[in-house]
Amino acid sequence: MVTKSFPLAGIFGEILGTTGAETNLSQDKAVRLRCLRVNGFFLEDDQSGCLFFSQGTERIVPAEEANQNGALGNPRQGRYALGHPMKIHPNVARLVSCLFLVMSALGDEHPWVPLFNGKNLDGWTPKISGHVTGENFANTFQVEDGMIKVSYDGYDKFNSQYGHLFTNIAYSHYILRMEYRFTGKMMADAPNYVNLNSGVMIHAQTPQSMGLNQGFPCSMEVQFLADEGKGKRSTANVCTPGTNLELDGRLVTKHVVESSAPTFPAEEWVKVEVEVHGSEQVIHRINGVEVLRYQRPQLDPRDELAPATDLLKAGADKILDYGHIALQAEGQPVWFRNIELKSLAAP
Repeated sequence: MVTKSFPLAGIFGEILGTTGAETNLSQDKAVRLRCLRVNGFFLEDDQSGCLFFSQGTERIVPAEEANQNGALGNPRQGRYALGHPMKIHPNVARLVSCLFLVMSALGDEHPWVPLFNGKNLDGWTPKISGHVTGENFANTFQVEDGMIKVSYDGYDKFNSQYGHLFTNIAYSHYILRMEYRFTGKMMADAPNYVNLNSGVMIHAQTPQSMGLNQGFPCSMEVQFLADEGKGKRSTANVCTPGTNLELDGRLVTKHVVESSAPTFPAEEWVKVEVEVHGSEQVIHRINGVEVLRYQRPQLDPRDELAPATDLLKAGADKILDYGHIALQAEGQPVWFRNIELKSLAAP
């Protein structure tokens, strides 16, 4: 049982010092205390001037059972458990009720979980065009200084060997946050558009389902860009290899939808956040500011840049509700760090 304590002696004492009738919480019947129990949180008073919020199991405890078994606390040790007789001033009850609403919301929130352990690529699978799934050709994806680095030091030529590093787990409702930074120069034989260009794919197909020479997974790409010195070049656009999307109920089939993000220097670390609500909505944020949102990501039967029809023929749903996360290696060295995910409750 996790117990969180909050020193509220001053507030508690001040309110109890006011005049007014007290409310007696009787122990002669089953107790369903709305102000003392919200979504698994219970109140204990150890008579020390603190309120204790304990995360336990939701259940209605008859007063006799609570007093006999001590519920969450032991009355013999001076603690009041659920159902134990105690007197609470009405103002205190209202205060505690509000506090529990806040604590309930916090308690239901999932923690941030690192997707990358900072030591190796456990939990991730590379797929590089022209190479079998799982082969990290020429050590394209490297771990150094607690970061994942895309490196082309082992390449003679790029030769359209687009790469992606996939999470082994698919996700549906979540918030992804991470940081990226460009470094070095793009491969000389790579297309010009890959200059200072990378990204992270969401709702991606499995790497095992990709063709040997397939360059991009069917997915929604959060595109990372940096300043080339040629004018505005916003980052966190959405690109759609093998996919389409909707904007305010309108189907959008063009490959790139630009965000409202500013243009960043190549060597600057940029914080990205992607909030994904299954197939309902995706929100892009840069340095904490929303820059784009769209709805209903879906496979594109036209096979633009990725063979979506192969997935559809195999029985895949057209509307994308979940998929893998994948870091991109597109011919430009780039670093990724602080890759974390928070699960969101499905509606």
